[in-house]
Amino acid sequence: MAIKTIDHLVPHKSTVPASKGQRIELFVREHDGTPSGPPAGRKAVLMLHGRSVPVLAGFDLQHSTYGWGVTLAKAGYDVFMMDLQGSGKSTRPRMEDPCNVNPALHTSLLIPPLSGQRTPSYPFQLNNSQSDWDELDAVVEYIRTERNVPQVAFIGWSAAAFQMGPYAIDNPDKVASLFLVAPMFPPAGRTSPPPTLPAPGFPTHVFTKQGFADGWKTQVHI
Repeated sequence: MAIKTIDHLVPHKSTVPASKGQRIELFVREHDGTPSGPPAGRKAVLMLHGRSVPVLAGFDLQHSTYGWGVTLAKAGYDVFMMDLQGSGKSTRPRMEDPCNVNPALHTSLLIPPLSGQRTPSYPFQLNNSQSDWDELDAVVEYIRTERNVPQVAFIGWSAAAFQMGPYAIDNPDKVASLFLVAPMFPPAGRTSPPPTLPAPGFPTHVFTKQGFADGWKTQVHI
């Protein structure tokens, strides 16, 4: 069976503080493996990335058998993979300024003719839980409408648990099932929201080779 691959740019009115009210685009890749027939037979799956790896690298890596999305499509599912705002191929506000990272990294990241450290032009975290849920809902509604399905099955990796878990609980009519891989979540339930939004921080996060190696050493034994 042939797999039909389509890249979508889902329009969304942003609720991320850095781009609030603006029309942005959420990147979604689709691998459609649903056999032809009545819409009632279509089964849609939505895959969401974790904190540090965008969705194509996590679920659609073009190497050997690492393409989980394609594998599901070959099994007859209509597979969608999305990037939240600020990740992968979705809109990335406030990331054009190289100073919008941890100031400790300014010296190594600033491009000529800049030198030394400067104050970030946007010293806040990019997104929050509500903006993530809003974007997830925008894509879910897009899939339900475009593919005429009542529900979507969720697959989330790592920090995607923060978005998909609460959303699935609050929207059981839209979510067929929930499968989380190496989930991260607060065991005691939802934490209190920050006193003010946006929360202090940086919209861009940079991972160095040494940082990757240090993280690997702490988790490889698990």
